[in-house]
Amino acid sequence: FFIVVGIVQFTSGWDSVTLARFSQALASVVGGVSLFLAYKRYPAVKAVKTLDEGKNLWIAGVSELWHTAKTLGKTEPGAQRYLFAVSFLAGAIGSFTNLAITYLSEEIQMSSTGII
Repeated sequence: FFIVVGIVQFTSGWDSVTLARFSQALASVVGGVSLFLAYKRYPAVKAVKTLDEGKNLWIAGVSELWHTAKTLGKTEPGAQRYLFAVSFLAGAIGSFTNLAITYLSEEIQMSSTGII
């Protein structure tokens, strides 16, 4: 993705705003098509669990995740640490990337071409 955006940036002459809009559109289209194709290949299956009447789906999911984490802590502590690491990994990588780009552009005054 970064290679395609970098090539487009160097060859198109677009400003940063136009390039950001192109990048967002490209990510949305490619991600949407990939998601559609990924889910299309799996057949529909019956639900393993049912949601109790009047219970909130989000609360049921969080409580099930908490139960899974507690069970893993008792049976497989390494798997519990892995679950916590994976849970926070995407947010950590995303925040680090955003922070690095903001620092490079605001404090060091690098252009978008220099950051890539």
